Amino acid sequence: MQIKKLDATPYLLEGEKVELKITATPSKSNLIQTILCYAFWLLVLASDCFMIGSISVLKESYAKDYVSFVLMPIIIISTILHVVPFVFWFLSIMQSKQKKENKWYALTNKRILIMSGNRPVNVTFINLDDVTSFKQNKDSINIALGEDRITLSNISDPTPISEKLTSIFEFYDEVND
Repeated sequence: MQIKKLDATPYLLEGEKVELKITATPSKSNLIQTILCYAFWLLVLASDCFMIGSISVLKESYAKDYVSFVLMPIIIISTILHVVPFVFWFLSIMQSKQKKENKWYALTNKRILIMSGNRPVNVTFINLDDVTSFKQNKDSINIALGEDRITLSNISDPTPISEKLTSIFEFYDEVND
């Protein structure tokens, strides 16, 4: 188990203190996408190899110059065109994995900070004054900001955040009454 220091102090405002910090758990969807990408890539690669093999049989039946000059460049280009999308898909999966693995949330007395990435860290925040409602799900919390919605996802236990938000909402209700 890897333990990381979750330091939100560089991103805090004056008079703001951290109430709760939670790390987002990595999603299994990247593993499934990687397996699918690899399986489809092997299938396409096998079909391209079959096509190249059938070209060599055609060389024996037809004039060798025609097959080599016309069909081989077409086969090579189509093979490249088949492989390139899988490379981009795989790179997209790796980039998504990087973003999801290094994500954590900090709940302060004024805001919710959503931090992702290693260096540089990307920080998004939600002012608690702007939150109109929230809903706890199995592994996430949906936060409503008027018409906009933000989901804090991949949380192993969203109950602590939900309890803190409830206490903050109750505090605001008592102050406003």
